[in-house]
Amino acid sequence: MKCLECSFETGHMDDFALHMDRDHGHVCAIGRDETVSQVREFHRAMGHPYDEKPRVPVSPTAYAIEEAALDATVRALQNEVRNVQAMSCGDSVRLLRARLMIEELAETLDAMLDGNIDEVLKELCDLQYVLDGTFLAFGLDRYKTPAFRAVHASNMSKLDDNGRPVYKDGKVVKGDNYVAPELHKLFL
Repeated sequence: MKCLECSFETGHMDDFALHMDRDHGHVCAIGRDETVSQVREFHRAMGHPYDEKPRVPVSPTAYAIEEAALDATVRALQNEVRNVQAMSCGDSVRLLRARLMIEELAETLDAMLDGNIDEVLKELCDLQYVLDGTFLAFGLDRYKTPAFRAVHASNMSKLDDNGRPVYKDGKVVKGDNYVAPELHKLFL
């Protein structure tokens, strides 16, 4: 990673974040935000994969039939996107935001299937852009950070007493320690 503010360069995200905090505190390091750090913590705790090197992960255990099923699902979603695109949103903010999210999700999944890391990055950024626009359109932008922190704490409460995730059918589930986020308190 190269710093856009100076000549600093590193191959490790944590070193880059430290550099930005130490040397450029006035600059927001786009892409290295609190939410990504919290999701990384969740991935570590739950044993989910994450990578510091940009690549489209390939499952070593995926079967051709699973890949074909995923491809068929994405193609079906793309057909639905065409139907949604044909609809007039009029002055409906909800319909417009839903339409944009569906379109960007379909484009993101398509890029993932194609295995093109450049397109995956672009589509993920477009999807995040639409999500943040929805926070703005619904007047929730000032609640995003505290809400995300509450949801993160709730997700981390899925760990058992020994700090291990509770699984059912290969998915992390809510165990005895789970505490639901109380997001309604943000509006008080």
